[in-house]
Amino acid sequence: MALASGIFQRLQATIDASAASNKFQLMAGSCDTFLAFFGLTNLTAADGNFYSLPNYAASMAFDLFTADGSVKSLATFGSTDAVRDALQVRFLFRNGSGASNELNAYPLFG
Repeated sequence: MALASGIFQRLQATIDASAASNKFQLMAGSCDTFLAFFGLTNLTAADGNFYSLPNYAASMAFDLFTADGSVKSLATFGSTDAVRDALQVRFLFRNGSGASNELNAYPLFG
């Protein structure tokens, strides 16, 4: 829950700054943090690989975006409730650091 809270706070900071800052943020953790997050967000239902320990140098990414491309410029990112309501979060996971490992999108919370 601590990792999820940190992720939420950082996404909110990006929204509050109208994407003018906080575009890239890095958090580091251990395998047990990954496993706890996988269980909390029900990623185990999306793929059975989330039941096992992640490989060395595995990474998670969260992409804040609008599906319809309604954010045309940084100035309009957080200026209206309509834009804020259109924001979505995409979760991506890369299990390891090998060249064959790519970031793959998975649904959060089932």
